[in-house]
Amino acid sequence: FILDHYPLSTWNQAMHGSIMIHGHVHGALDDSDLNLYYKRIDVDWGKFQRPVSIDEIIELMKDRKNLEY
Repeated sequence: FILDHYPLSTWNQAMHGSIMIHGHVHGALDDSDLNLYYKRIDVDWGKFQRPVSIDEIIELMKDRKNLEY
């Protein structure tokens, strides 16, 4: 897991299955092409209105492929 307040468009383990967990954008990137191809999730309070568990994040990310360059 990679955690940051801001979403990173790339990170050095993106091709190896890591999941980027971030906030800041209030769900604005959910339907972007980058989020469809990256294992990146916005857990901002404005999106979920509750804490999001690691198990839930893993479940949400399970069908996304690892980024390939």
